[in-house]
Amino acid sequence: MKRERVLLPLDIRKCPLEIFPLVEGIARRPEVTVILLHVMHLNIVAPDNRLYREVELEARRHLERLAWHYLPLTTSIILHV
Repeated sequence: MKRERVLLPLDIRKCPLEIFPLVEGIARRPEVTVILLHVMHLNIVAPDNRLYREVELEARRHLERLAWHYLPLTTSIILHV
């Protein structure tokens, strides 16, 4: 059995929730890993990386909530911010 990966790029500010029933149907198969990706563009210069880490952590938590609410619990999930 070959492992499959499904990349789902998301903008957490305006995430279209109607995509999740389609992804959920695919994600129910045991050989599928779903990758939730959120790309951040920060137009700021911070004196240290603390601000970047906080924004990343907030985005990661949002992706976790989306995965928990809309994907089967048995789905293999990778989060990238």
